[in-house]
Amino acid sequence: MKNNSVIRALGHAALTFLYVGAVAWFMSNAEDAFDVIPEIFAGITMLTLFVISAAVTGSLVVGRPILLYLEGKKSEAIRFFGYTLGWLFLFLLSILSFVLLQS
Repeated sequence: MKNNSVIRALGHAALTFLYVGAVAWFMSNAEDAFDVIPEIFAGITMLTLFVISAAVTGSLVVGRPILLYLEGKKSEAIRFFGYTLGWLFLFLLSILSFVLLQS
């Protein structure tokens, strides 16, 4: 079961990483769109995106560990959470390494 948890955690971390990348891409490219709409709607859009992002990434990072914990699988829940954070950290290190090597 441990190997399955590592692979599942990798999937959750990859989906989280892809989602964060998509939001970052949107935010870097949406500046032109927000110039033509009233400031209040830009603020509403960004805050709503923040709430949605918190829900999506929260469910991907802690959703399964919470379910496992509630099922009584406490050690598996903690391991899964740790694996997910570990994969995310490795993704972050990969991106930082790539950026630093490019400069």
